[in-house]
Amino acid sequence: MASFSRRTMLTLLGAGLAESTIMPFSALATEVLSDETKAMMARGKLTIAMSATDNPPFYSDTGTGLRGIDVDLAKKIGESLRRPIFFDRHYKDFDEIVDAVASGKADIAISKIGITTERQKIVAFSEPYVQLRHAMAFNRIKFEQRTKNIDYSEAIRKFDGKLGVIEHTSFATWAQKRFPLATVVEFASWDKMLEAVVVGDIEAAYRDEFEVRRIFLDQPKLVTSLKILVIVDGHSHISVVTPLGDNPLLLAINEVINALPVLYDAYYLIQHYNELNLGKDIN
Repeated sequence: MASFSRRTMLTLLGAGLAESTIMPFSALATEVLSDETKAMMARGKLTIAMSATDNPPFYSDTGTGLRGIDVDLAKKIGESLRRPIFFDRHYKDFDEIVDAVASGKADIAISKIGITTERQKIVAFSEPYVQLRHAMAFNRIKFEQRTKNIDYSEAIRKFDGKLGVIEHTSFATWAQKRFPLATVVEFASWDKMLEAVVVGDIEAAYRDEFEVRRIFLDQPKLVTSLKILVIVDGHSHISVVTPLGDNPLLLAINEVINALPVLYDAYYLIQHYNELNLGKDIN
């Protein structure tokens, strides 16, 4: 079954074809549903896998309940499927979250999950609701040494230093492909990786643009120690994870995502991150 982009959806609506092309999830015949979706409907709730570690503005427990754009999206999907939602947050890393959907422990996952080729072998991904460019946080001294006689783009293309990534993330996979000359060093946490960059144990940290730009929001003193570079031709697409072969469920989720007003980017996330820190309503 086809996956519809925002542009495709608008085209269908304009042509008056959307109603005949897309059926409401609740109206689909039960024989076309997967065993996983039938089980979800029988349970009467939608179990959503989400990381145990808060990641604002995607998801965080503010003391007054779980908030963030992933939480809001989950609620919209639950309303569309006419099922109450339950967040299962005992997962330690993103690979565990993906495996939970693949094994049927969770119905779907909404937890800032990036699409990778390896993950697509065991689960399906919705259309993205977030698109983020890749970025690097360099040790400023080492970066100046590296770019002394060559331009920035050449230095990145031929990067052969120690590059930090967080283990069990999509960037651990992308680093090997994008920087084949680099020595990739995996860390258990973002804070430990940044500390290694600052003291010079590794030359750079590799993550998405939002997380890298957020460094100076959370730790402004690091502006003298780090150099930030955004990779304009590298993108991370954040999507909802669903079981393989469950096209009706995937289509229903894509309809919800296509109805969102924007495809979120780093600037949108930074704005909402600031509002969340100030205790404002981000909806």
